[in-house]
Amino acid sequence: MKKTTELFSAYKKMEGVYFLSEPDNNFEENYIALREKENWIADSDTLRSLPDVSKQNINYKLWMMRKDTAKRFVKYLSHKSAPTKILDLGCGNGWFTNMLSQHAQAEIVCGIDVNFTELKQAAIIFKNKNLYWLYADIFQAELPENYFDVITLNASFQYFFDAEVTIQRLLALLKSDGEIHILDTPFYSLSEIVKAKERSANYFSEQKSEGMSNLYYHHSLEELKRFNYQFFYAPSKNWNRVKSFFGKYTSPFTWVIISKVKN
Repeated sequence: MKKTTELFSAYKKMEGVYFLSEPDNNFEENYIALREKENWIADSDTLRSLPDVSKQNINYKLWMMRKDTAKRFVKYLSHKSAPTKILDLGCGNGWFTNMLSQHAQAEIVCGIDVNFTELKQAAIIFKNKNLYWLYADIFQAELPENYFDVITLNASFQYFFDAEVTIQRLLALLKSDGEIHILDTPFYSLSEIVKAKERSANYFSEQKSEGMSNLYYHHSLEELKRFNYQFFYAPSKNWNRVKSFFGKYTSPFTWVIISKVKN
């Protein structure tokens, strides 16, 4: 096994980001264009403080939900007794990746995406010694197998076309007792998917971001049934309504853990 410092040394590095794959601008161009319309792209000062934002931020409630998820996951991570190698897949601007890298158990944290716009911003703002920023298509890049203890997909699983193929690929990157954590991602029943796709298509059309319709996917838990998965957090809609009434915002999405170890 290569030392951590040697893992990515053979790859081109540009503006703090290692390139493990050739750039493909299709996703990035469509994604960034939509996020700009949604006021979701953070400036440097905002990025440094995420997930905390002012109440005047148009996405304040969403960020408070993301903060709730992040706090819950960091608490979970604190139960890890050994040094932990983490891959944060679909890391975007890296706020969550950086939060993970500050945890005492985090030996190495890799933020990976196919979005250079936000990756280079992350590399400028977040510079912890155990933190690596990677531009990589996980299906093409040569990532170290049987290496990571934890793989997180925080609000990013919906950008992968085939759930089963994606999970199989990620399991190969995990150590024998490793875990995949899917956070802040909607899962639908089979009967809900058609209407969910229609809602998404209508939204992308309203935003004049039709290109995202072919880059955003709707998954069901049925697609995960062959894997060893469990719910670590399942929200109650009624309880969420009560808490939001009092200014407390919690994630409306189930937290799914997929273990490499079979029962």
